[in-house]
Amino acid sequence: MPLVALVPLLILWFGLGFAVKAAVIFLMAIFPICINTWLGVKAVPKTLIDVGKSLVASNAVILRRIVLPATLPYIMAGIRLAVGRAVVGMVIAEFFTQISGLGGIIINAGNNFDTATMFVPIILLMILAVGLNYLIGWFERAVAPWQAGDCRTRRELALCQRLHGRE
Repeated sequence: MPLVALVPLLILWFGLGFAVKAAVIFLMAIFPICINTWLGVKAVPKTLIDVGKSLVASNAVILRRIVLPATLPYIMAGIRLAVGRAVVGMVIAEFFTQISGLGGIIINAGNNFDTATMFVPIILLMILAVGLNYLIGWFERAVAPWQAGDCRTRRELALCQRLHGRE
Protein backbone atom coordinates (compact mmCIF):
# COMPACT_ATOMS: atom_id res chain seq x y z
CA MET A 1 0.00 0.00 0.00
CA PRO A 2 1.39 3.42 -0.84
CA LEU A 3 1.97 5.26 2.41
CA VAL A 4 0.97 8.53 0.73
CA ALA A 5 -2.62 7.30 0.92
CA LEU A 6 -2.40 7.48 4.73
CA VAL A 7 -1.54 11.20 4.79
CA PRO A 8 -5.17 12.42 4.86
CA LEU A 9 -5.91 10.00 7.71
CA LEU A 10 -2.83 11.19 9.59
CA ILE A 11 -3.98 14.79 9.09
CA LEU A 12 -7.29 13.88 10.71
CA TRP A 13 -5.49 12.25 13.64
CA PHE A 14 -2.66 14.74 14.19
CA GLY A 15 -3.92 18.00 12.68
CA LEU A 16 -1.98 20.29 10.37
CA GLY A 17 1.06 20.95 12.54
CA PHE A 18 4.45 19.42 13.03
CA ALA A 19 3.08 16.13 14.40
CA VAL A 20 1.60 15.04 11.07
CA LYS A 21 4.85 15.82 9.27
CA ALA A 22 6.83 13.82 11.81
CA ALA A 23 4.39 10.91 11.52
CA VAL A 24 4.61 10.86 7.71
CA ILE A 25 8.41 11.04 7.79
CA PHE A 26 8.55 8.27 10.40
CA LEU A 27 6.22 5.99 8.43
CA MET A 28 8.08 6.60 5.19
CA ALA A 29 11.50 5.94 6.74
CA ILE A 30 10.96 3.11 9.22
CA PHE A 31 10.11 0.30 6.81
CA PRO A 32 13.35 0.29 4.74
CA ILE A 33 15.38 0.22 7.95
CA CYS A 34 13.36 -2.60 9.51
CA ILE A 35 13.23 -4.72 6.36
CA ASN A 36 16.95 -4.35 5.64
CA THR A 37 17.85 -5.09 9.26
CA TRP A 38 15.71 -8.21 9.19
CA LEU A 39 17.35 -9.34 5.93
CA GLY A 40 20.78 -8.64 7.42
CA VAL A 41 20.07 -10.74 10.49
CA LYS A 42 18.82 -13.57 8.29
CA ALA A 43 22.01 -13.33 6.20
CA VAL A 44 24.36 -13.90 9.16
CA PRO A 45 26.08 -17.24 8.55
CA LYS A 46 24.80 -19.84 10.99
CA THR A 47 28.31 -21.19 11.33
CA LEU A 48 29.45 -17.94 12.98
CA ILE A 49 26.67 -18.20 15.54
CA ASP A 50 27.51 -21.86 16.13
CA VAL A 51 31.16 -20.94 16.73
CA GLY A 52 30.06 -18.32 19.26
CA LYS A 53 27.88 -20.86 21.04
CA SER A 54 30.64 -23.45 21.05
CA LEU A 55 32.89 -20.89 22.75
CA VAL A 56 30.19 -20.50 25.43
CA ALA A 57 29.30 -16.93 24.46
CA SER A 58 26.07 -15.58 25.87
CA ASN A 59 23.29 -14.48 23.55
CA ALA A 60 24.11 -10.84 24.26
CA VAL A 61 27.74 -11.36 23.26
CA ILE A 62 26.71 -13.21 20.11
CA LEU A 63 24.36 -10.39 19.24
CA ARG A 64 26.95 -7.67 19.93
CA ARG A 65 30.05 -9.36 18.51
CA ILE A 66 28.70 -11.48 15.64
CA VAL A 67 25.23 -10.48 14.52
CA LEU A 68 25.52 -6.68 14.77
CA PRO A 69 28.81 -6.34 12.81
CA ALA A 70 27.50 -8.71 10.11
CA THR A 71 24.24 -6.77 9.92
CA LEU A 72 25.73 -3.25 9.85
CA PRO A 73 25.99 -3.07 6.03
CA TYR A 74 22.32 -3.95 5.72
CA ILE A 75 21.33 -1.43 8.39
CA MET A 76 23.34 1.32 6.67
CA ALA A 77 21.76 0.48 3.31
CA GLY A 78 18.34 0.73 4.96
CA ILE A 79 19.24 4.09 6.48
CA ARG A 80 20.41 5.38 3.08
CA LEU A 81 17.08 4.33 1.56
CA ALA A 82 15.18 5.76 4.51
CA VAL A 83 16.77 9.20 4.16
CA GLY A 84 15.60 9.53 0.57
CA ARG A 85 12.13 8.38 1.49
CA ALA A 86 12.06 10.70 4.52
CA VAL A 87 12.83 13.74 2.35
CA VAL A 88 10.07 12.70 -0.04
CA GLY A 89 7.72 12.15 2.91
CA MET A 90 8.52 15.61 4.27
CA VAL A 91 7.62 17.23 0.96
CA ILE A 92 4.46 15.14 0.60
CA ALA A 93 3.32 16.07 4.11
CA GLU A 94 3.93 19.74 3.37
CA PHE A 95 2.07 19.44 0.06
CA PHE A 96 -0.97 18.16 1.91
CA THR A 97 -0.82 20.61 4.81
CA GLN A 98 0.25 23.63 2.68
CA ILE A 99 0.89 25.70 5.78
CA SER A 100 4.60 26.24 5.81
CA GLY A 101 7.90 24.68 4.90
CA LEU A 102 9.52 23.95 1.60
CA GLY A 103 6.57 21.97 0.26
CA GLY A 104 4.24 24.87 1.03
CA ILE A 105 6.54 27.27 -0.82
CA ILE A 106 6.62 24.94 -3.83
CA ILE A 107 2.82 24.66 -3.90
CA ASN A 108 2.24 28.41 -3.50
CA ALA A 109 4.83 29.30 -6.14
CA GLY A 110 3.39 26.68 -8.49
CA ASN A 111 -0.12 28.09 -8.03
CA ASN A 112 1.24 31.56 -8.89
CA PHE A 113 3.30 30.27 -11.85
CA ASP A 114 6.44 31.65 -10.22
CA THR A 115 9.05 29.15 -11.39
CA ALA A 116 12.02 31.10 -10.00
CA THR A 117 10.60 30.95 -6.48
CA MET A 118 9.65 27.34 -7.00
CA PHE A 119 13.19 26.26 -7.83
CA VAL A 120 14.70 27.65 -4.61
CA PRO A 121 13.12 25.04 -2.29
CA ILE A 122 13.71 22.31 -4.88
CA ILE A 123 17.43 23.12 -4.91
CA LEU A 124 17.44 23.33 -1.10
CA LEU A 125 15.85 19.87 -0.90
CA MET A 126 18.45 18.54 -3.28
CA ILE A 127 21.26 20.01 -1.16
CA LEU A 128 19.61 18.62 1.98
CA ALA A 129 19.39 15.12 0.49
CA VAL A 130 23.01 15.17 -0.72
CA GLY A 131 24.19 16.50 2.65
CA LEU A 132 22.28 13.83 4.55
CA ASN A 133 23.67 11.16 2.24
CA TYR A 134 27.21 12.44 2.88
CA LEU A 135 26.53 12.46 6.63
CA ILE A 136 25.36 8.85 6.50
CA GLY A 137 28.48 7.89 4.53
CA TRP A 138 30.64 9.53 7.21
CA PHE A 139 28.72 7.70 9.94
CA GLU A 140 29.11 4.39 8.10
CA ARG A 141 32.87 4.92 7.83
CA ALA A 142 32.96 5.70 11.55
CA VAL A 143 31.03 2.64 12.75
CA ALA A 144 32.06 0.11 10.08
CA PRO A 145 35.38 1.07 8.48
CA TRP A 146 35.81 -2.46 7.14
CA GLN A 147 32.63 -2.06 5.08
CA ALA A 148 33.58 1.26 3.52
CA GLY A 149 37.12 0.07 2.80
CA ASP A 150 38.40 2.96 4.91
CA CYS A 151 41.06 1.27 7.04
CA ARG A 152 43.53 3.68 8.57
CA THR A 153 44.85 2.06 11.70
CA ARG A 154 46.82 -1.18 11.84
CA ARG A 155 43.97 -2.95 13.66
CA GLU A 156 41.39 -1.77 11.11
CA LEU A 157 43.71 -2.76 8.25
CA ALA A 158 44.09 -6.28 9.65
CA LEU A 159 40.32 -6.57 10.07
CA CYS A 160 39.73 -5.29 6.54
CA GLN A 161 42.20 -7.76 5.10
CA ARG A 162 40.60 -10.66 6.96
CA LEU A 163 37.10 -9.67 5.89
CA HIS A 164 38.06 -9.16 2.26
CA GLY A 165 40.17 -12.32 2.13
CA ARG A 166 43.53 -10.60 1.70
CA GLU A 167 45.91 -11.86 4.37
